[in-house]
Amino acid sequence: MVFAIVLTGCATAVIHQAQVSSGLNLAAESGTIYVKDFDASRAVFKGDYSDVAEKVAAQRARLPGVITKEMIDYLAKNGRRAVRYDGGASSAGLIVDGVVTEVDAGSGAARFWVGMGAGSSRVKANVRVYRTSNTSTPIAALEIEGHSGGRGGLTGYADWIGTNSKDIALKVGKFLCGKK
Repeated sequence: MVFAIVLTGCATAVIHQAQVSSGLNLAAESGTIYVKDFDASRAVFKGDYSDVAEKVAAQRARLPGVITKEMIDYLAKNGRRAVRYDGGASSAGLIVDGVVTEVDAGSGAARFWVGMGAGSSRVKANVRVYRTSNTSTPIAALEIEGHSGGRGGLTGYADWIGTNSKDIALKVGKFLCGKK
């Protein structure tokens, strides 16, 4: 039992800063939510394998799809109509756009052998939410981070970049649904 407790940690996503237009209730917004693939082209990579060009290129290509899919799935499960943004919004609603700014794989060895936050990984992103009727002025802006927290032990070598990206998508989805 103690072993199981050690393996479960507190991986999560945190919104560090949120700016929302005065009086705005995103949960009450109707219409389709269009989710753009997040731009990871300029993200800074750190930690394990950040010096391996092939791995960095693969993660840079993978992250946008992970975030988009997870966010659309979360929103759909919570009664919202959400689709991948393909460049044209055919109805009134919201557009979610994001930029991945940092991908820190941390140290799998430190997570495995030490745990308790040592070697933790993180993915950081800036997110903007627009109305389809006005894509020049965001109605909400978020600075968000998904991180592996204190997980260690056998989970130390897990795919934390993918997990952290999913956590970002879920946190943004909860924000759009008015949940914590």
